[in-house]
Amino acid sequence: MRLESARLLDKLYAPTRYSDALGDELPADVFGPEDAAAALEAATALLDWAGEQLT
Repeated sequence: MRLESARLLDKLYAPTRYSDALGDELPADVFGPEDAAAALEAATALLDWAGEQLT
């Protein structure tokens, strides 16, 4: 799960932060609520794992 979560977040990093990463398309036109929910779930899973490593 950790690797899948990291891969998902990695795929989303550049196109959601750099305006030229998607060419002529806007991130708002490419990514929707489902993508946001999946990214939030992945980030939560990774943060939970990182917290476990510190204890």
